[in-house]
Amino acid sequence: MADKPATPYIVLARRYRPHVLDDLIGQEGTTRTLRQAIAQDRLAHAYLFCGVRGVGKTSLARILARAVNCESGPTATPCMTCDQCQALDKSRHMDVIECDAASRTGIDDVREIIEAAHYAPVMGRKKIYIIDEVHMMSTKAFNALLKTLEEPPPHVIFILATTEMRRLPLTIVSRCQRYHLRPVGQETLGKHLMTIAEKEHITLGQETAFLLARVAGGSIRDGLSLLDQAIALACAKAKDTGTITPEDVMGMIGSQSNRHTADLITAVMKGDQQTVSQSLRTLHDAGADPKIVLEDALALIHASMHARIDPKTTAADIDPALWDYAQKLALEISVPELARTWQTLMKGVEEMTIAPRSDAALDMIMIRATYMSHLPTPEQAVKALAGDTSDRTASDPVRDEPADSQTTTAEHPPSSSPLQTNNEIENNPVSSESGEDVYTENVKSLLDMFPQAKVTTTKL
Repeated sequence: MADKPATPYIVLARRYRPHVLDDLIGQEGTTRTLRQAIAQDRLAHAYLFCGVRGVGKTSLARILARAVNCESGPTATPCMTCDQCQALDKSRHMDVIECDAASRTGIDDVREIIEAAHYAPVMGRKKIYIIDEVHMMSTKAFNALLKTLEEPPPHVIFILATTEMRRLPLTIVSRCQRYHLRPVGQETLGKHLMTIAEKEHITLGQETAFLLARVAGGSIRDGLSLLDQAIALACAKAKDTGTITPEDVMGMIGSQSNRHTADLITAVMKGDQQTVSQSLRTLHDAGADPKIVLEDALALIHASMHARIDPKTTAADIDPALWDYAQKLALEISVPELARTWQTLMKGVEEMTIAPRSDAALDMIMIRATYMSHLPTPEQAVKALAGDTSDRTASDPVRDEPADSQTTTAEHPPSSSPLQTNNEIENNPVSSESGEDVYTENVKSLLDMFPQAKVTTTKL
């Protein structure tokens, strides 16, 4: 007798799909409103669920269909045991029709829906049409759906789901009750992943869970897919049981530790080109994804800016381990320098998308940011042009200057600026002694005030 085939494996994203409103995480406002609407029997005839991928739009549509058709309902807490709930749970409910608008985009498909909508439900209380990826429908299909969507038969409810609401015609949006499902916060998603890992008998620490949540970008489905992959790696290492470490996850996604990110950014901000070059070489040898390295650097600078502004309060949805490094960096770097580095790296994000080699693009972006760290901030430049070098940054601490820069004040006291004013420029456009125009002399004087700005001047 042949052996009974083993039950096929079901991925975590499907196995732990929410079945009731209480299971849906990160959408408290939406679930509260729907729960009250069900309790007060104020259900609309058309709903529009929009949001990024993997936050629960289709799951929420199925939950609403279950709440409406449950034999003990309509209720916000379906029994999950009646024939209606069981049929919907097994995707064989005759009155809950799911349509994929990405594959059924034409007007003929919409005509089928319109014609079938006039027939009464067979087994449920309501006939519910769930149209996923509705933004993929053609213009003619949208126009054909307008009248039925506005005034459907009393036994029909339409539930539309989309990731790109801006592509929907306003005539469609205005006929629906719209609910925006926001990305799930890093802390909320991290705790959810830890709960799932515990059910799977896998040890998942807080740092590792937050790392997975950060990479998931607010998507529950992406987070569970990453956890599924990490569990497979942990079980392979420890023979059917194990612990997922941050190093495992970073190697899996091509990322780096927070310490490496902090060391790299600190070297960039301090202008240490040799350390920056060595750090980049180490990252490339380890197989780190240049795009993720750049994203991690931006995340650290963002966290450092929060730490610089309000060091007593941690910013929401920031990895606690990253926050510790951000606080240390904020003590050494001023707000103007953080803002300038942020702008430089953000410019690099766009450049990396068009660069033939992302690793080379990352090298050039970091080297450019390192070079710019030597330049004076706008506040320092304005004070230098005004002849005031006694206090370069009144509000923000600046790292120690080189020893040779201490002679700046003595050579150019605040009372007598070496830079010529506009009136002097108009009266004497060319210097009689050197033969150079005054604009070049002003630039040279400015560079003398800031010897750390190692740049080559040319005649303007």
